[in-house]
Amino acid sequence: MCYFRCLFSRFLLLSVALSGLSCGSSSPTGPSVATVSVTTSATSLVVGETATLRATLVGVSAMLPLVYASDNLGVATVNADGLVTAVGFGTATISARHSTGPQGSVTIRVFPYMTGRWEVDIVSVSCTKIEEGPGDGPFFAPCNDDAGSAAYIEFTIGSQTSVSPNTMKLTGLFDAGTQKDLFEATVNTAGQLDWFTQSSSESVNINLIGNGTYTWSREGVFQVSGNGTSLSGEYVKTNRYHGFADSSITAIYSRVWRVLVATGYDY
Repeated sequence: MCYFRCLFSRFLLLSVALSGLSCGSSSPTGPSVATVSVTTSATSLVVGETATLRATLVGVSAMLPLVYASDNLGVATVNADGLVTAVGFGTATISARHSTGPQGSVTIRVFPYMTGRWEVDIVSVSCTKIEEGPGDGPFFAPCNDDAGSAAYIEFTIGSQTSVSPNTMKLTGLFDAGTQKDLFEATVNTAGQLDWFTQSSSESVNINLIGNGTYTWSREGVFQVSGNGTSLSGEYVKTNRYHGFADSSITAIYSRVWRVLVATGYDY
């Protein structure tokens, strides 16, 4: 008799346990987030510009606020609403973090704001003859170093547009007083500016030689500082004299202009 009562009691306990499993148990769970996806209205900015972040929450059981942060406050800041402000050239990662842990991020690249024009204050010039014709007659200009030239030089920016995630293209005018040439340049987020002018030519008359052509071009590398208000570096001007009465007479000079400081001003 006891055997059957015990067996029946065990059957009841097992039934209750199985019933609990089939119905499920209720235990409090907090909100969960599967992923946080972050996009921005612009991934490339110029110092002073802004961009707006948009965070998409996937798998959310309760909407909780996101916390935005920048890993490089010297390049970009972000406020509580996800508005990013570019404050210095370089790269910054902006993240949006959900209170439950998951977060997403986006990389912002900031380029220098190249102000309207740069006035070159001090330059030093060194000169080298690359090639010359037969003889050193009156045709050949001297190739002397100049420790401190006071020549008027100015760069004026015409436009700047982002052409890739890592470089921005600039166009403008190089003005050396008697010579004005259009130039193109690229600047990266490290503030390195690479620029060049197209070759330009003019007819010249050299005493005792006759008429010919003088061709010149410039290219150089500058380092931008002050977020685009000053620069330093050097550029090379290549001069070529050719096509005179004696076609074998050719002279090519390379003058390196070291720009010690150039100050930028708005238009």
